[in-house]
Amino acid sequence: MVSWRHLWPWWSAELLARGAHVIALDYDEQAIAAGTERFQSEIAAGRLLLLRENFAGFAAIWPKLPPKAKKVSGALFDFGTSIEQLRYDQRGLSFLNPELPLDMRLDSRLGVTAADLLMVLDEKQLAQLFFEAGGE
Repeated sequence: MVSWRHLWPWWSAELLARGAHVIALDYDEQAIAAGTERFQSEIAAGRLLLLRENFAGFAAIWPKLPPKAKKVSGALFDFGTSIEQLRYDQRGLSFLNPELPLDMRLDSRLGVTAADLLMVLDEKQLAQLFFEAGGE
């Protein structure tokens, strides 16, 4: 079973409880850390593989997976943002504290923040960015 973004954390817990082996991808460092802490025994038993990766990079990591992990019987995708991600103030996603910097990156390895984009893009460029990347 492949769980893209280990679905915070209900889906992975449910899949593991039913005996599935899970490959969980998330590009959010805090999500991977929390999953590593919560699912220590499942990771140690080889039933859960946590990878810090965007789902778009799965084709590149597939050849590097151990053979046992490649026996996939299903796939589950969740492309949403979790409430934990929205509540964590330092990401700049929350409306609860407008005093914090506007970051909006779920992957801290990306160099450009939302505040950076607002400083260099004009209104037309921002509109184009929202249209192309907005997912609506």
